[in-house]
Formats: sequence, structure tokens, C-alpha cells
Amino acid sequence: MAKMIPPFINPDVKSGAERRIFELLRDSEELSSYTCLHSFGLSRHSRKRQGEVDFVLVGNGSIICFEVKGGRVTRKDGIWLFKDRYGQENKKTEGPFAQVSTAMFSYLPAHTYL
Repeated sequence: MAKMIPPFINPDVKSGAERRIFELLRDSEELSSYTCLHSFGLSRHSRKRQGEVDFVLVGNGSIICFEVKGGRVTRKDGIWLFKDRYGQENKKTEGPFAQVSTAMFSYLPAHTYL
């Protein structure tokens, strides 16, 4: 079981996918030597006033940042389309890969990945 910080998922988190990933990480025996930071806020971000990483997994000399998207995710003509379980569609120019990448490089000091 990974050590979760915070140890519970905030009731305000509406994403069922994010809740399921939280539970999987928390309950995984394989991740017992890891610490997992959920909804990790960034006070500095390279392109935004503030940023957030859904999950940061730290352990065994590794730092793994990842973004969770539930529902349907597609990309058309350079625009990312996110459709939730209610059929609501949201469009963005920044996709999940760029989102986690800019957040990760905003968080990690330069010497970490050189």
C-alpha cells in the first residue's frame, strides 16, 4: 500500500476515474515503498498562475507525475475534446500530455532531470 498524502480523497473530487486511481494506488501492495501525493498543487508554473498534478508517485529513486482523464478523450485538428459521463464536452488546446509535462517541469528542479 502506497502512503497517500493526503490519506483520503477530498469529497469535492467529482472525477470517478480519479477516485478509482486513488484507491488502486492506495491499495497496491507493489507500491508499499512509494509515497503518493494526490492533487499536488504547484505554486509556480511555467505557463499558468498556478498548476496541479493529479498524482505524484515518489519512491525507489523515481518521481512519476501523471494526469487522470475519465470519460472520452479525443483530438481533432489540434484541439483536445473531453467528454464526461453526462455527455458534456470540453475543448482545450492543451492535452493531458502537455498538461502533465509542463506541471512536472515546473515542479522538478532542473538538476533532477539533467
